[in-house]
Amino acid sequence: MAFADDVIEQSEDLETNINYYRMIKQFEAAVTSIPMNFADGKGRDSRKEYFHFLHIARGSLYEPLTLRAIFHMRQWIKPGRFLELEQRSTEIAKMLNG
Repeated sequence: MAFADDVIEQSEDLETNINYYRMIKQFEAAVTSIPMNFADGKGRDSRKEYFHFLHIARGSLYEPLTLRAIFHMRQWIKPGRFLELEQRSTEIAKMLNG
């Protein structure tokens, strides 16, 4: 959840003079779906369902990564923040794989 909170905070600091409201809201929605899918799986009755939702959470991780890359290409996000989020998302992917 800390990752989701950090990404939402970052979306508030995007350096764009044009309001790309839909993309920013999708960025926030995508990152919050990661812990929500994990929680959904945790509440299921079987390990098979739990692992299924972990796979969904892992897939959900790549949507904000793609948007973050677009924001980086458009120079809306600072390079240091871009790399920090990339490293943290890699760590989360490893945890979801494990």
